[in-house]
Amino acid sequence: MLPVLTLTLNPALDISVETPHVIAGPKLRCTSPARHPGGGGVNVSRVIRRLGGQTLALLALGGRPGNGWRIYSGRKGLRRHDFPPRARRART
Repeated sequence: MLPVLTLTLNPALDISVETPHVIAGPKLRCTSPARHPGGGGVNVSRVIRRLGGQTLALLALGGRPGNGWRIYSGRKGLRRHDFPPRARRART
C-alpha cells in the first residue's frame, strides 16, 4: 500500500483537559493539560496511522510554537517533512 501524503499549512498544538463531572456553578477540577499535534492534514495522518496505514505529513512550521510542535509530533511517531521555517509563528 502506498503512503498517503497530507498537507497542513497551518498546524496546531491542540490542548485539552478532562474533568470527571461538569456541574454548573462550582469550580471544575481538571487534569493537567495534554498537548497533541493537530491541524487538518495532521489529524487525517493520525487516523490513517491508527488504522494501520502509512502517511507522510507535509507541514509548514514556524516560531516557538513550531519547535513545540516538532517535540510533540516526534513523541507521537508522526512521519513528517517540514517546509523551511516560516518567519512568523505558527498558530497555537
